[in-house]
Amino acid sequence: MRKLWLITLFIFMFAGLTFLLGQDAVEAIVAIINDDVITLSQYKEQHESLYQMLRSRYQGEDFQKQYRALRKDLLNTMITELLLYQEAKSRGYNVAEQIKLTIENIK
Repeated sequence: MRKLWLITLFIFMFAGLTFLLGQDAVEAIVAIINDDVITLSQYKEQHESLYQMLRSRYQGEDFQKQYRALRKDLLNTMITELLLYQEAKSRGYNVAEQIKLTIENIK
């Protein structure tokens, strides 16, 4: 919870600085992970995908329960995925090639 609060505070500080300096923000930054960023548009895109996926699987109260649970962890999930990608990249893994090899092994 504290982590989410700090990220939210960072967003508002960034927006405030942009306003004070008189510059237009091209894209809002939601999180910075090492040298990579998660932008607001990326977060919204993931949120929309999550919403549509849940909407197709659940209805009524089941939908609301699943949506609340997954929505609150969405940013943490995005950060974890980016960290895993960065680690794989730093170790020289070619994720696309690994997927192809796994598919071939399954066949």
